[in-house]
Amino acid sequence: MEEAKPVPDAPVVEVTYQVKITPRLVLAIVGPYVAEKFLEQVKALAPVSLFLFAFQIIMLRSGVLQAAGITMGLLAVVLGLMFFIEGLRLGVMPLGENIGATMPAKATLAIILTAAFLLGTIATFAEPAVATLTILGGSIPYEKAPLLFDFLSRRTLLVLILAAAGVGIGAMQGIHRFVKGRSLKVTIMPGLVICLVLTVLAAFDKNAKDLIGVAWDAGGITTGTVTAPLVLALGVGMARVLGKGDTGMSGFGIITLCSIWPIALVLGAGLVFSWSGSFMAPAQFAALPRASAALEGEGTKLKDLVG
Repeated sequence: MEEAKPVPDAPVVEVTYQVKITPRLVLAIVGPYVAEKFLEQVKALAPVSLFLFAFQIIMLRSGVLQAAGITMGLLAVVLGLMFFIEGLRLGVMPLGENIGATMPAKATLAIILTAAFLLGTIATFAEPAVATLTILGGSIPYEKAPLLFDFLSRRTLLVLILAAAGVGIGAMQGIHRFVKGRSLKVTIMPGLVICLVLTVLAAFDKNAKDLIGVAWDAGGITTGTVTAPLVLALGVGMARVLGKGDTGMSGFGIITLCSIWPIALVLGAGLVFSWSGSFMAPAQFAALPRASAALEGEGTKLKDLVG
């Protein structure tokens, strides 16, 4: 039999495409995607905006002042939310889910819980809504609520640290629930009982009672635009890999746990400060205007020297 002769290599045909990138082509490709994301935020913001406009006109019976400026501000909010939410979808949520999916195979339980605590804490520090505490604190009359004024004017960082630590504790508890396969109802009861007991104690304290509302509102920090997607993605990824539930719904509930412990920590700190008397005294409050005037005077002198 004759040996088969090798077939010579077929000539390589190089195919090139000449596509001219024009603004019209870019708009045709990107436009529908951007329009869809833009309309999502418009639909989310429209009910609240329309309600406020209607309330201003019908109930208060006054026109809308600076309508053009308000409209431009709402447009800026829509654009900002569009880019922000898209960043969460593409970056933050996949990151949290990947962390939750890979940690169980590569780390011990102690490392997993520590990572969950740090992730929840750092995410809380990134919440933009926390900056409003200082603004709200300045509108509180010291004579009616001295401890509340002290917490929201001088100790906003402490409130933020307590809320962040509470979210971290809740994230640890939620991850521990996934690992042990425990029920959400059983896991949530200890923190809920602690919150109720501290609330009752604060209600009978003349200073700490003013912090009850702030403490329970602090639990809402977990529903922020940064904390909720990241912590929820972490829980869903962890639950899916561990396979402790029948469906993907087993990963939900971690936000509830993260909402409880900030309440407990803020109430506990308020009771400690009230019982120890470690908050702004009337003499210190009276000295605030003089201190502010002195700081403004020093700033004016510094500007004159620089100028």
